Amino acid sequence: MIPAHALFELLLGEESSARHAGRVLTDSDAWDQALALAAAWKVVPRLARVLRRHEIAVPSCVDQRLRQQLTTTALQSGYVARRAADVFGALASANVRAVGFKGVATLARLHRSPAERMLSDIDIIIRDEAFDRAIKTLASIGFSPSFGESVEDWKGFSSGRIRQDNHTIALTDEEGLEVDLHYRLDGQIAGITDALWGRADSLTLVGRRVDAVAPVDAMLLLVHHSLRTHFSPFPTVRDLVDLDEYWHAADVLFDPELLGAEASRSGLGEALSAMLALLVEAGAISAGDARLLAFYDSLGPLDSGNVQRIRDWFMYRIDTPGSGGEALLDVFLLMRTPTHLRRWFAHRFTLDRKLRKAAWRTELERHRARRGKSDFGRALEMIGCLCRIGLRRLPLLWSVVRLQRRALHAVPRASEGRDAG
Repeated sequence: MIPAHALFELLLGEESSARHAGRVLTDSDAWDQALALAAAWKVVPRLARVLRRHEIAVPSCVDQRLRQQLTTTALQSGYVARRAADVFGALASANVRAVGFKGVATLARLHRSPAERMLSDIDIIIRDEAFDRAIKTLASIGFSPSFGESVEDWKGFSSGRIRQDNHTIALTDEEGLEVDLHYRLDGQIAGITDALWGRADSLTLVGRRVDAVAPVDAMLLLVHHSLRTHFSPFPTVRDLVDLDEYWHAADVLFDPELLGAEASRSGLGEALSAMLALLVEAGAISAGDARLLAFYDSLGPLDSGNVQRIRDWFMYRIDTPGSGGEALLDVFLLMRTPTHLRRWFAHRFTLDRKLRKAAWRTELERHRARRGKSDFGRALEMIGCLCRIGLRRLPLLWSVVRLQRRALHAVPRASEGRDAG
């Protein structure tokens, strides 16, 4: 069992599996890698809770390092939570309703203090018509566009994206803290947004009131986030941890039938089923859980093979660290995309460096959303530049792509048109 797989089992497995994973990490002297992965996956507090709950012994040096990480992450999350409260307060004063999701919502609803859930940014949704007021309000408390260009330029650029279902802008303060301001979600995922406003409720975050998405919407948006990142271990492991904690939180009530119906309506049924299957397989959720059965009963028709392939793709990423997983998927998707990259890049070469970087990321999303055939050599050249993995490694990556073709097909098909940010 490699460190990544052992850590995954430790975080989400039932007691015997977690204990076994802990012994594997100790016997293979792999706790250094596990702690580094826990920090990268942003699950350090969860790791500490699991070790404490199952009374899993670790070497004293590991225990000391984990305590240091907990202190550091608590300070970081506390700062982000306080700034998030400032953001919500300022927007409320400006008569802009903002609803938090992902980390902010999970912390406010499921945890007692910022020490229990790592936060690195602030994700909020506002209504499209409040965009200008929100930008001015956030500027008044120190947040400005992170790409260095005017908001109008960014909106004009983003309006040309092929995938028009995720309208968001990143703002940062002088400390580098980022607010991801989502101002419109379109496509099939728009159904979540339409109902989200009515289901959101007021919670307490570091002693201040904030609006957060309801549990059903929180879980759906976590699943959507994993889809958008093509089930990369980072951040999918953290999304799985949050999904598991929503599922088991005693004071969180959600209707599993509503969850299934909304998952089907928004096109997230296969992805959510795959994530729940991972939790069942790990032992975090019982296969006979009454809510799980009610959820499946309320789901519309879906491709069970696709569910399995998404699950297989995620486990492949967990079990093959250093395989160039992102590059694999990008090569595969770019090979199916008829786009003139050189002409595109030359046209935008005069842009500001930061905006060009943002535009480059946007163009990659454009590639991932399109279908067709592409020249393999051009795709390899693109990926060689983008991922800096060297052209000599690409034939090996391509051989793995062919082996993983069925799994690779499943994730883009499931995520097409669903980019909640």
